[in-house]
Parts: sequence; C-alpha cells; structure tokens
Amino acid sequence: IHGNLEALTKAIDYIKAQNINEIYCLGDIVGYGPNPNECLEIVRQQCKVVLMGNHDYAAIGLARIEYFNDFAKMATYWTMNQLSEENKEFLRGLPFMYQTDRFIMVHASPTNPEHWYYILTMNDALIEMQSFKQNICFVGHSHVPVIFNQQTSFKNDITIEPNQKYIVNVG
Repeated sequence: IHGNLEALTKAIDYIKAQNINEIYCLGDIVGYGPNPNECLEIVRQQCKVVLMGNHDYAAIGLARIEYFNDFAKMATYWTMNQLSEENKEFLRGLPFMYQTDRFIMVHASPTNPEHWYYILTMNDALIEMQSFKQNICFVGHSHVPVIFNQQTSFKNDITIEPNQKYIVNVG
C-alpha cells in the first residue's frame, strides 16, 4: 500500500465487487505515499488481519534504515512526523506472522519475519519452505509476484496440489 490512498481505494472497490469478504494485509501500509494515516484507517476497518511490514516498523522508529534507498529514508522520516499517535500505537501492535492450520502469512520471510529477508530465487524459497509446516506461505516485501513450489516457480495461475509446499508472493 505504501501510503497510496488512490491505489488502496481502487483495490478495496475491486475486492468488494468480487464479493470477497476477508482481506488480509501483509504489511507496508505506510512509506513513500502521501496518505499514511488515511491508508491506516482504511486498513484498520477493512482487514481481518494486518501484519507488520518493514516500512511500518521503520515509521515507528524500530527499524534500522541505513540500508533503505535515499527515497525510502526520506519517506520514512516524513511518515514518522505525519502519523497520528493512534496510528503509531496501532503499528506498534502489529504481529510479524499470522498462521492457521492451512496457511502462514508474513511480510518478508517465514524463517525470520522480523529480519526482512527477501525471497527472490528458487533456492531462497526452498530454504524458507523448511521453516513452516503448512502447505502455503503468503509473502510480499519484494513487490515481485511469483509462486514457488518445491520444483519450480510460476508467474501465472496454478493448481495447488495437497502434498506440495508453496510460497506465494502477492507482489
């Protein structure tokens, strides 16, 4: 979401038009965009589960940002000064992981959700698959939509097989 109110509003409209009744947010509600408070308020109202993203963590002063690019650093400092106290408190309470018997969700990686590792390659995915027992792990972080299973990666729709593990990067 990254503070992009227009994109979030369009996404919510699309979701409602599809009769989807549960929304899960994998984090990074703030960062870059000019509407962090408005986006947080919508997410708080619309999402069943909201996870901590690295930009959310940074915006409340908990992450080291020396590895952020210059734009991300500037956006983090700006966002820190824009967030309401209520929204800062909301962000402080976000979990790094959510799991059920069927799936697990994290912003970055299931092995160490609070360390913001990227899952970019098949090798990364195979290592991460060892850290969860469910069949499916949903991630974001890299902004690159891809699905990994234990044999290959996919860029389009697939059929979920019951005896396979998958990492689904929602993009």
